[in-house]
Amino acid sequence: MEQITSGTMPEKMRSNLYIIFSSCGVIYALNYEYVCEIIPCMDTVLVNGAPEYIRGLINYGGEICPVISLCSISAKEPDNVSAKSCIIMIKSSGSGNALIGILAGSFLGSFGFSENDIKPVGSGDYSAANGPLIGTAECPHGTAAVLSPGNFFKWMDWLEI
Repeated sequence: MEQITSGTMPEKMRSNLYIIFSSCGVIYALNYEYVCEIIPCMDTVLVNGAPEYIRGLINYGGEICPVISLCSISAKEPDNVSAKSCIIMIKSSGSGNALIGILAGSFLGSFGFSENDIKPVGSGDYSAANGPLIGTAECPHGTAAVLSPGNFFKWMDWLEI
């Protein structure tokens, strides 16, 4: 798997470029400016009593980081790890650059679109429900659920690492 980092791309390009990935039968888009790295999937340490969206903890460059599963958002199909699975490491400037991993079924590539291309969430297959979903947008792989990484950390107020 090719290692991808955000440090080599001009900021203006990062703001309109989205990482496209699948998880639990749903296509997601995440703004490239929040992505630190896409790494191969690894074993996680389970956390007793953690909410269902917390897959576990990993050691990422000496820092203990939670890995979340988006299956609790989509509820489309179970969270299965395969040879195509990866972990997308993201940061949130609103949370002191805290790091979190998102378990992805597969990395599908990147696609550029503007804020005008993102349609607010309505009724249907997607539910925002205090989660990270901010809307949907069309990409070469179909309709992608567009995520906001800042909202992942609202989910994680229970966890103090």
